[in-house]
Order: sequence, then C-alpha cells, then structure tokens
Amino acid sequence: MKGKLDLQLMTDVFESAVLDSVFNYQLTNNLDLKIDESDNDSVQPMNKVLGYLEDTFFMPNGVSRNRRFYPESLWEKCLASDKVKIALENGTMLGMLEHPLVNQFESNGIPSTAHPMYSGIVTKQLEIRTDAKGQKYGYGKAYVLDTKIGRFLDSVFRATDETGNILIRPAISSRAFSRSVGKDKNGNDIVDENNYYLTSFDVTFSPGIPQAMPRYNPVAKQLSEVKESMNDTISDIINKDIKPVAESKVDENLIRQDIIAKLGLQSL
Repeated sequence: MKGKLDLQLMTDVFESAVLDSVFNYQLTNNLDLKIDESDNDSVQPMNKVLGYLEDTFFMPNGVSRNRRFYPESLWEKCLASDKVKIALENGTMLGMLEHPLVNQFESNGIPSTAHPMYSGIVTKQLEIRTDAKGQKYGYGKAYVLDTKIGRFLDSVFRATDETGNILIRPAISSRAFSRSVGKDKNGNDIVDENNYYLTSFDVTFSPGIPQAMPRYNPVAKQLSEVKESMNDTISDIINKDIKPVAESKVDENLIRQDIIAKLGLQSL
C-alpha cells in the first residue's frame, strides 16, 4: 500500500511518560507477571468479566497532549473500515496496561508486552456521538477481563478513600499505526486519515486526550459482599423457615454448616 512503509506506531501519551512509567513492566526469562492475586477479598467474576469502561475514548477534531490533530473525517473513515468492524465484532481489539513499547508479539521466542496474554480489556463498541451541548465525542465501551492485568485494573478502578471518593483515575488511549501529513494553523501535526490503522485502546496513567477518562462500572462483586449476602440469606432461612417449626432448640451454627455443605460452598 502506498505510503505504508514509513508508518510509525502512534500512541497518545507523552513518550517520556511511557518510558518512565512504573507500570511499564519489562520482560525477563520469568514470564509470570508478579501481580498480587490474594484471595482475601477477590472478586467473583460474571462470565469472566469484572466490569466495563464507557464514555469518551477519543475526540473527533481533537488535539492530543503531544500535539497531534485527529480530524473527524479520520475517525469516520476508521470506524467505517472492515478491519475495525471485524475487530470489534470478534473481540480482537485487546488492550493492555500502558502502551507496549513494541508491536511484535514475540522477541526471540519470548512473548513481549504487546502479546495478548498481557491484555486486560477488550474494546467492543466505538462510535461518534453528540452530547447535550452539541459537542461531538468518541464514545467507547470496553470490558475488563478476568486476567492478571484485568484483576489489577479492577482493583485500581474500585479504589476509594474513606468517604467513597475515587482515588485513581486511569485514562484510555488509542494505539495505532499512522503518519502525519502537514500541520494545522496551531502547529499541531495532522494525522493522515488515509494512513491511520487503529490497533486497540489501552489503559494508561498518562492520558493523551484529557477527555478520555471513561467511567468504570464493576459487575463482579467483592468476595466479602458475596459472603455477607450468603450469610444474610442463611440467617433468613433459619429464622423464618426452620425455627418456627423446630421441635427443639435450634443449633444455628450446625444448621449453617449443613446448608453450606449441601450447597457445595466453602466455609463462610
């Protein structure tokens, strides 16, 4: 394809921020990511989905913090392409924690940070919408998966202070191959709409588009919530269904253990 030989990997975070990020995990001979997977208060996923991100993923006619201008026509053409439609439909638009510094899945037989095994989200919906003020924005929806990275992200997204305020606000950022074609009147590089190849969206802690701070909606309950709910249910059974018809004093602990065993559950 004409002009494709000089395409570059284009991400919307400061390059120095990517290189300096403590979350830019490097590969060693040990392929296991050392992420705490303690079961003390782990989540109970629904169909291997922990939650979903939705809202602004990109901005038509927007400028990134590293001074790249993305025409609305670029996004219209990108979203209309068969490649992007198929990726969204098939769930192959997998995203990472921070942009990988390489695009190859493997290097010398070792999986790189761009490998799907290190993904934590999958983007399933992208479209241009108009808000109540008439401003166009790029709506997106991505699901957080029950993977090592996904579980870490779920913990980050859920974290709140003593009063329930969100502690950390990660952003979403596009990853694509493209090149620039001139500059706009403000000196920003204009991204070439005829040579823009979207790969995915990644979660980042150094946002390139200030508006790209989607909401997180958890769908999996914390294990502590599940235990509390189950204990309440068992207590209701004992108090409403068993005690009223019991001929002798009820041993609540014994009945509780019996119910748990019959349900095939571990101790609550």
